[in-house]
Amino acid sequence: MPIDVVVAWVNGEDPAHREKMRSYLNDSAKLSEAAKHPTRFNSVGEINYCIRSVFTFAPFVRNVFIVTDNQVPDIEGDIKKYFPERWQDLKIIDHRIIFEGYEQFLPTFNSISIASMLWRIPGLAEQFVYFNDDVILIRPVKPQDWFIQGNPVLRGQWAMPPRLRIAWDAIRTFYHRNILSHIRYQPGPSFQIYQWQSARMLGFRNRYFRHGHTPIPFNPAKTRDFFKSNPDKLAKNIACRFREKEQFTIGSLANHLEIKAGNKNFKPMNTVYFQPYNRKNGYLNRKVRECQDPSVQWICVQSLDRCPSQIRQELFDWLESLLIPE
Repeated sequence: MPIDVVVAWVNGEDPAHREKMRSYLNDSAKLSEAAKHPTRFNSVGEINYCIRSVFTFAPFVRNVFIVTDNQVPDIEGDIKKYFPERWQDLKIIDHRIIFEGYEQFLPTFNSISIASMLWRIPGLAEQFVYFNDDVILIRPVKPQDWFIQGNPVLRGQWAMPPRLRIAWDAIRTFYHRNILSHIRYQPGPSFQIYQWQSARMLGFRNRYFRHGHTPIPFNPAKTRDFFKSNPDKLAKNIACRFREKEQFTIGSLANHLEIKAGNKNFKPMNTVYFQPYNRKNGYLNRKVRECQDPSVQWICVQSLDRCPSQIRQELFDWLESLLIPE
């Protein structure tokens, strides 16, 4: 069966996008600062390396779908230079396509809401892998790294419910609203809580399968069936134009649907996280050394837009050395 890749992308520095988002920020009274921080929307070229890494290290991928809001990433030069035969395999998918029938929830600036609709891409393979644009392959990947006999590989580990984080958020909210009179205070989004809410919705009570920022394989049939039976849950999740604490993540939902169906294709995450913003000297070199471990297949580079240009260039130079086609 063919395997496709889906990448969600936005250029937060696009003036048209900024103006569109500003009008909704002014109307929102319950956003946390983290939910609207520019680093969630800015792009400094990570997607170029993301796409090139797929074509370099996963050449079996049939199509790469880039999901955007009336934007096109500046990748044509690099792809036509290094992979001219693959240019036709890149497909730009606008939010209006995947939100067909749900146009009242557009525009959206919420990656959780957008990801919840990726399975609706026309022509998408029944096996696809979801990438954030800051996830980059650094070693060859086989189809079996993502799917085994048609079933997704589940990368992560079991974890206890994040009850301490939930309690701490409640305490902070009470303190800010009632002591400091910050009536509009909202705790920051929590990746763990979003995942736990996905698991709890499916009946998991004492633990959940926690994944990281890795490529996430999907069987879209299970997602379609779930939302066909639970249309209210889909509508509620995509109604949030910015991240809100009540949401659930589609990646965690898909993983727990697989587990409930008996999927036991568990593997480690094989990821190195790069968070180079505001780090001491030597951080980047240490992370690159971690990637010498042959089990590391991909990296996730977060908040690169907040780093000095020298740090970005050093990282890009290293990636260039990995991604030059033979």
